[in-house]
Amino acid sequence: VALRGFHATAAARWGGEYYADDIMHHVDQCLDGLEHGGFYVFQGMLHGADDAVVRWIASRLMYPRTDSPQARRMMDIMNRTNAYAGLEVGKSFTRSLQGVSHRPVRILEVGFGGGHALINTTKLCAEHNWRVLGVDHSEDSLAFTKRAMVAAQCDAGVYDLMCADISRGLWAIPDGAFDCVYHCNTWYYWQDLDSTVEEIARLTRPGGIILSTSKAKFLKLLFGSRLASIEDKLLHTEVGRYEAALRSAGIKEVNSFENHPPTGEDPLSQFTMTFATKSK
Repeated sequence: VALRGFHATAAARWGGEYYADDIMHHVDQCLDGLEHGGFYVFQGMLHGADDAVVRWIASRLMYPRTDSPQARRMMDIMNRTNAYAGLEVGKSFTRSLQGVSHRPVRILEVGFGGGHALINTTKLCAEHNWRVLGVDHSEDSLAFTKRAMVAAQCDAGVYDLMCADISRGLWAIPDGAFDCVYHCNTWYYWQDLDSTVEEIARLTRPGGIILSTSKAKFLKLLFGSRLASIEDKLLHTEVGRYEAALRSAGIKEVNSFENHPPTGEDPLSQFTMTFATKSK
């Protein structure tokens, strides 16, 4: 099998798409631009790149992998730029869950990716005698995060990891099993946003909270005129659409606000937080 003159043996496969060596070279250049030049350098390089490069970047944002040096670089960049959001999520749910009378408090992270938020959550759970379950549909993410959590000396007694697709339902888990469900940078990739949010609402106990951090504005700005070439990957780009899905699922108290990183943090760390409470 060949791709426009390139042999399959010189290509890396992801989801039915083949990436030739010269394309991966351009991916490296884009990642160099992001790491050393910042957002606007990366944006300019991405806007001038081949569709295959743009799709590779979007694919790894959607489905983190560790199957190539470039994919591992991408995972490291995502972890670094998402670390601030993970810390803010932890602060938010810790404040909200302090008054919960039953023990242990149970928390679910949907789509843990490289584990940046989950590691922080696990440490908070160890402090408060809470429990956390992390769910991700990527086997690579699962393997990567297992290693990262061991390296971070996370208490294995307070967390579990599961490879599963939330959009297909976690039917082995009963209704209202969690006091808090959170997810970071995920909802814009969900094929069926409404049914996935309904499943999250089912898993959240009455009075429980649903937290989300997203970079929809960042992604729209990043890909700009190239959005059309990745519309099968970046499926939703408006925070209002996610808020509407929450309300349709019966979550009435929904609020979103912009969170800007403090001076010294990577500007790519900026995100929108959506905080929702399920009615009792």
